[in-house]
Amino acid sequence: MELLPTQQVALLSLCALYILLVPHHFLHAEKVPEGSCCGYSGMPGTPGHNGLPGRDGNMGEAGPKGEKGDPGTSGAQGLHGKLGPAGPAGRPGPAGPRSMPGPSGEKGEKGSMGLDGISGQKGDQGPPGPPGPLPAIDLVELQSELKALRDVLNKVTQFTFTKRVGTKYFLSDKKSGVFEQAVAACSAVGGVPALPKSQEENQALIGMMSSSEHAWLSANDRTAEGTFVDLQGTTLGFSNWKKGEPNNHKGVEDCTITDFNGSWNDVNCDLSSIIICEI
Repeated sequence: MELLPTQQVALLSLCALYILLVPHHFLHAEKVPEGSCCGYSGMPGTPGHNGLPGRDGNMGEAGPKGEKGDPGTSGAQGLHGKLGPAGPAGRPGPAGPRSMPGPSGEKGEKGSMGLDGISGQKGDQGPPGPPGPLPAIDLVELQSELKALRDVLNKVTQFTFTKRVGTKYFLSDKKSGVFEQAVAACSAVGGVPALPKSQEENQALIGMMSSSEHAWLSANDRTAEGTFVDLQGTTLGFSNWKKGEPNNHKGVEDCTITDFNGSWNDVNCDLSSIIICEI
């Protein structure tokens, strides 16, 4: 087996070290095997050339995770991505301020007449037609209406104070009496004590009264306590009670009066109040 130069140098160095360390008598006592190093060490030879690089070793086990490094510097801005799909429509924003009106446009040309129309001059007015038939007159009905009007006029002229509201008349001579006297006096002229059926009638009624007066109304609850009706027993469709009224004070208030403010109040039927009739 042929030794490399570096191996020869190493072997010679070992032999020289052996000669220096082993005693001289021991060297003479034993026979040195043939072919072994037994000469004097020579001068060190020239170092040999470096051998070829060895093969890469196997990869070792993964070490522990190191600490997070400092963030790197920002890179250059990339290219714009593709346009994404449109998002849902947002809520409408508030209306902006109204702008100033623009200038008026020029007047356009008059349009042409349609196919169905024919442009022509206005014709002369034709002669008047014959008179139409007169409406039929029911003489009996007309005479009845005239008689009713005459009767109302006669009744109205009998009183000093009169007030018309719609088709109704309020009449009074400002005479006073208890409720039954008011009913009798109004019945004599074909009427009843006043009973407004709307705010308009209520205002017209108090226009006939002074600040110290109060007048009888037809409303009463003599048949059923707490249920006010007119003289025919019909439930009231309109009322204007004073606050806290009707209260049937002491259990004897079954008739109704109105004061000059138009406020109604239930009172004793034997109270004396002015009489205002309606027809």
